[in-house]
Amino acid sequence: MSEITTGIANFARAVTSDALPLEVRQGAIQALDTVLSQALSAIGEPLVSSIGRTLSRFGSSSELPSIGTDLPLSFAYAAMTLGTAASLGMSSDSLLVARLSTAVVPACFIAARIGTCADEDLLVSIAVGLEIASRSADALGPRHVERGWDVVGSAGRLGATVGAALALGLTAAEIADALGFACTTSAGLSVGGKQLAALSAGKTAADSVEAALLAKNGLIGPPSPIEGRRGLFALVAREGDPAQILHGLGESWQFSMTGETMLFASAIESSRSGARSIATVFDSAVANAQ
Repeated sequence: MSEITTGIANFARAVTSDALPLEVRQGAIQALDTVLSQALSAIGEPLVSSIGRTLSRFGSSSELPSIGTDLPLSFAYAAMTLGTAASLGMSSDSLLVARLSTAVVPACFIAARIGTCADEDLLVSIAVGLEIASRSADALGPRHVERGWDVVGSAGRLGATVGAALALGLTAAEIADALGFACTTSAGLSVGGKQLAALSAGKTAADSVEAALLAKNGLIGPPSPIEGRRGLFALVAREGDPAQILHGLGESWQFSMTGETMLFASAIESSRSGARSIATVFDSAVANAQ
């Protein structure tokens, strides 16, 4: 594996909840709270209901309740409906990190529910995912967006995959493999329209969960998927600098979220003392809203 892919994976695996700076933890809480709240606000949107009904026709072996349908969806499809709903509920003037969070947070949240990821570890996965997404967006450069690429589908996909992999408990080597799968599916065009942008965010979250699951089950990703001769940057951001992702990584945090927490922050804090988890609170809110 390449130095950059390995560097990202090693950083992600080294972060622990105890070592997470307070402001970074608060940023992760804000991101989680905002995305879940946005998703709830969009439950009545026709697009969300249509996606939920459509995806439920493919069946599922999971018992995971999902937005937009009373039937359980696969983990990847659950991430897609959550990401789509969260993006639809986002205001048009949201900052870049907020847009990235509509892919990163759903991927982490759903991946955490597959295994035994504690809420504190979920916050770590969100923080790390948003950090990688933010750094990747900067590294891809302005020309990437000017050419018509949706940064949520590229930079957001890298961060969402790393976050989902962490939530699943993957090793550094497996995280690197997952990044390889993520790069091969990187897509998304800024073609305009809120619905298409929302679908892109949801599909990014779904693909990221899938990439992490593939790596967890032993599939080996391609070498140098980020900076290689036929890697992500060579194909969609030739003027970008992939090495920029690693500059100061592990020494300082780049992403930040602003605003006041809303519906779920208290559930996150109470889960530290053994109270109901954030997932349980969210499921209850979804059941009441649908």
